[in-house]
Amino acid sequence: MDNYSNVGDLVDEVENGLSKVEQKLEEITEELQQLGSHIDRLNDLLRGNNS
Repeated sequence: MDNYSNVGDLVDEVENGLSKVEQKLEEITEELQQLGSHIDRLNDLLRGNNS
């Protein structure tokens, strides 16, 4: 029975870790989208499109 308890704890720990990874990936995705927007804006400025 002790093995089942340890496996359950391990599964919980893995799920918790994956949740943290997913959260970080979402943050990185947001930052990359913002960076893409800044690059687009910079491109427009360099081409003289000051809209």
